[in-house]
Amino acid sequence: MFRVLFLIRTELIRALRDGNTLLFIGFPVLAYPVLIWGTLQLAMYVGDSIDDQPLQIVLLEGVEPTWLEGEPLVFADGGVVDLDAGRVQAVVSSDGGEGVEVRYRSGSSPSRRALGIVEERLERHGEQRLVNEALDAGARESEVIALELEIDTGDDGAAVLMWILGLFVGPLSSITILVSTLSPAIILFVVEREQGSLETTLTSSASRATVVLTRLMACAILGAVAALANIGALGLTIADLALLLVEDASTLGAPPLTAFFATLLLVGSGSVVVSTMIMLSLSVARTFREAQPVGSALLLVLMFPAISGMLGTLGGWADRLVPIPVAHIGLLVDRAIRSELTLSDLGVALGTDLLFVVTVLALWRWVFGVDSLLSGLSRPAWISTLLGESR
Repeated sequence: MFRVLFLIRTELIRALRDGNTLLFIGFPVLAYPVLIWGTLQLAMYVGDSIDDQPLQIVLLEGVEPTWLEGEPLVFADGGVVDLDAGRVQAVVSSDGGEGVEVRYRSGSSPSRRALGIVEERLERHGEQRLVNEALDAGARESEVIALELEIDTGDDGAAVLMWILGLFVGPLSSITILVSTLSPAIILFVVEREQGSLETTLTSSASRATVVLTRLMACAILGAVAALANIGALGLTIADLALLLVEDASTLGAPPLTAFFATLLLVGSGSVVVSTMIMLSLSVARTFREAQPVGSALLLVLMFPAISGMLGTLGGWADRLVPIPVAHIGLLVDRAIRSELTLSDLGVALGTDLLFVVTVLALWRWVFGVDSLLSGLSRPAWISTLLGESR
């Protein structure tokens, strides 16, 4: 056991000595928070620049318009279709009783501003209505105390923060794993073939399977560390900017401890799966130059299942992705952060990841042998001639 840990440590040091590895691990950690921070700052700037523009709202049947009159609100004709198309900023309708329902577009700054103005005027209207009812009941005006009403929109600050964090972290965690494991895999599995130093590895006291597994674990560890660091950086960035979206800071909170453990398990398991697929694909490459397009092509293919979790959530078919390796990484990390991950889904995801890795490695060993992962697959003579290799 100690020997295996020593070999993993040796392979980690070897991979980290290459500048490309540090670049691929460090770049997402620095780039994603800066990108998000810049995007939100730009959104604030755009929002401030449109504060003086009129806001068009639609009043449906049953809504009294008098309490909403006044700039910057302007009444318009239309409906929900016009709201979705961006032609109006809000649609106010009756809830069937004495209240109203306000529909708006959460991704639009003018629409959110229209919502805030409608809520503010609704509060004043409710306060004045209570005062008028008291006066009509015979109360003296000097005895009536105006109440300060506050509309509860039903938004939980912590839930809003976790939703935003999960929205960004879910897809980006799987993408970070893909990007961060490629360079270490090339260094550990391909460079030796190019330099012709395989003999030392093949004649070492450690078995070939042990060498392969230790290098695989080193790649998975680097990918998992990069993904977790990325999640932490995104979390700190979004938490710092959360006050732009949540007024009461006391409602903000951190994800539960179970979410951290679930995220750690999902990221670790996903890193092993991705590292396995990259390791197998690189067996066809003999040089660093050949490995780059092979790895890039695989990453491009894996991008589709990596972002499918977000698409599945929007499309309503996310549960079908739970048993699929790579595809469930972002989906279940998102659910874990929002405290919506069930123990059964976590068990299914970890179980299918383990089954996938064991099955693929067993089949590869049976068909090609373990040595092919270190020395590479033999290729036909015509391919060597096409690539200009000397015999």
